[in-house]
Amino acid sequence: MTGWEWFGLIVFVVILMLLFFAAFGGTNITDESVEEYMKRLMSEDNRNNK
Repeated sequence: MTGWEWFGLIVFVVILMLLFFAAFGGTNITDESVEEYMKRLMSEDNRNNK
């Protein structure tokens, strides 16, 4: 691989990493909020099945 191909590959990987962190890095989801959400879903499912 030439120097320009390596440079392009590194730039491509950096852009992918920035897009990934922009999409998932700023989330405010905690374990507690996920547990509360799952409890609510299960209680709604139990009410619908009765």
